[in-house]
Amino acid sequence: MELMRHQREGVDFLKATPLAAIFDEPGLGKSAQALLGATEPILIVAPAMVIAGGVWDDEIALWRPDADVTQVTYGKLAALQPRKWGTLVLDEAHYVKNRKAQRTRAVMRIAPKCERVILLTGTPLPNWASEAYTLLQLIYPEETKPGQRLGSYWRWVADWFAVAPSRFSGHDIGGLRADRTWEQFVAENWGDRCLRRLRDDCLDLPPLTIQQMMVDMVPAQAAAYRQLKRDFITWLDSGAEISAWSKAGELVKLAQAATGLDVLDSAVEASGKLDALEALLADRPYPTLVVGHFRATVEACARRAVRAGKRAIILHGGVSHTQRGAAVRSFQAGEVDVLCATIDTISEGLTLNQADQVIRVERSWRPSRNEQVIRRCHRIGQTRPVSVIDLVTRDSVDERVLTVLAAKNDQQAKALLLQNLREVV
Repeated sequence: MELMRHQREGVDFLKATPLAAIFDEPGLGKSAQALLGATEPILIVAPAMVIAGGVWDDEIALWRPDADVTQVTYGKLAALQPRKWGTLVLDEAHYVKNRKAQRTRAVMRIAPKCERVILLTGTPLPNWASEAYTLLQLIYPEETKPGQRLGSYWRWVADWFAVAPSRFSGHDIGGLRADRTWEQFVAENWGDRCLRRLRDDCLDLPPLTIQQMMVDMVPAQAAAYRQLKRDFITWLDSGAEISAWSKAGELVKLAQAATGLDVLDSAVEASGKLDALEALLADRPYPTLVVGHFRATVEACARRAVRAGKRAIILHGGVSHTQRGAAVRSFQAGEVDVLCATIDTISEGLTLNQADQVIRVERSWRPSRNEQVIRRCHRIGQTRPVSVIDLVTRDSVDERVLTVLAAKNDQQAKALLLQNLREVV
């Protein structure tokens, strides 16, 4: 294989920039750029699902088969034996956005001892622009001492964002301060060590269409939803109890009820959304990716897929990493008609371009996760037009999720300016 033009430019950028970030949109081949721009020995840190799926094994075999490369998951990084590394590659680098997490602290201990640090992520801001802080510390370590620009998280936040006391505890971080602009944010923070290219500027992919399909609740589902919303407790005919004693718990149960009573109790089939899914799958001639937020949703979707006459396989957190890798390979080989997966298990690092349709039964509150799901299918190697169908239950928490996601997407677009962060000549 040959590198595409944007990949060649990325390799040149990495070789000229010892501490660098490539924020290319998902599906633009960041792994190849990192491998070819890295100095040995190379340490690759990636999510467990990515490593178990053999993603980096394939890339290494293709681009640098003889290189000294070590792979480790974020969860096992702290136990890694000390060694002097030429290059530290953080795949899905937004995993270190939490500055207090153990994996972030492990990265912060290793990074200063490496000749090069490469951050890879197509979604550097999973939710809000304030999540950029730890990524900035990694590529601008000279500015992290006390009193400097990145020396204090809360000082940096207060310098850019509106901060107010939270009604619960701590502080709430709002939008950009009135005296700041997003152009300033990009110029003064990302600087010349970050590179971001857009898919439409780099790839000639088949068309992608995204549509919302509004569905109504069936009567039993609507009654349970109204009761749950009113006092958080209702009983299904089977005797299963639905309860939620906190705001977060309320939202979870409401979201599940909006999808269908099947999700709350597998013995109850009452779901306008899952009825619509079953009808869509019955007419599908090609493999389909179906995603939901909850494990129970994925299992309910798989049952509906089988009832529609399809071969289905499940991926969620209860499936071992080895089994997940086998499931992905089986789907890519055309041995399965429908892959039903939770958003978190397949949103990063995987190629699922055997599918030409994605049905999102539920969405994550994190817009980056939702976008990543699409890019598993609409990426290099896809030969058919890709369609995405969002199933949305009318008059439910589904509509609230869409409103919040729109606000987050707007801030992310402005913080990245939807253009190259650095011009490459």
